[in-house]
Amino acid sequence: MTRHGHERAADDDGFTLIELLVVLGVVAVVVLVALPLANAGRKGHELRAAAIAVAAELKSARAAALRSNIEQSVEIDTEKGTYSTSGNFRPRGVPAGISLEILTISSEQSGLATGRLRFYPDGSATGGRVVLRSGTQSAAVTIDWLTGGTRVHWRD
Repeated sequence: MTRHGHERAADDDGFTLIELLVVLGVVAVVVLVALPLANAGRKGHELRAAAIAVAAELKSARAAALRSNIEQSVEIDTEKGTYSTSGNFRPRGVPAGISLEILTISSEQSGLATGRLRFYPDGSATGGRVVLRSGTQSAAVTIDWLTGGTRVHWRD
């Protein structure tokens, strides 16, 4: 008898060891199935984050050119996977597994793996495109030459 005068059944004492092992086995299977799927999604998020970071750097360079009335440029090194704004001696890099490509006018290419995207004080730019790739996914950051506007396009 319990304190309130009700009898407890012997079956209501809790879970058996077998029941706990079955539940832990099901949880383990779910985790094993979910981890690869979560990793695949993370790579897509890394690509998007890297593309947004490159676009932000380009927009920042354009804003600096407008504000200071001095040309600004962003240099892209496809071999090293880095990009940096003129005057900034600390280049930023994209995560491992993401490659960079640059399309710009020939006068702004300083080698096979390096090129610049230049922004002018009136807001215009040399124009071009930076493509980031991770496996079969890619993102293109385009710069309009007339307005200097920057847009990100996703491709799966």
